[in-house]
Amino acid sequence: MNETLEIPEALRFTWNRLLNRMPIKLRQKEEVLESVLIFLKLGGERLAKQAIEAAKASLTLEQTRLRRQQKAEAMRRAAEERMEAESSENSEDEDENETGNSNPGEDVLL
Repeated sequence: MNETLEIPEALRFTWNRLLNRMPIKLRQKEEVLESVLIFLKLGGERLAKQAIEAAKASLTLEQTRLRRQQKAEAMRRAAEERMEAESSENSEDEDENETGNSNPGEDVLL
């Protein structure tokens, strides 16, 4: 990805140092790399570090949102499965009640 960005020779050492501060997921996002480079060119290393910290915060929020969404989906599926299991048990109980004999092997004495 760094091949597409033109990093001035004077900023190359600082750029490499900044890349080490970035999580791998952020290094894979072209738009994040471009914005950090712009901040580095315009405001120096301090501003670029602030941009990295903001991107890290956004990444953390996105990961948290995805985890919560997956957890909610798993809970919804578990609830549906439990409801299906309960309804199938109820229908089996009704079948047993209709035959009048809960244990089919037992004979009714008169």
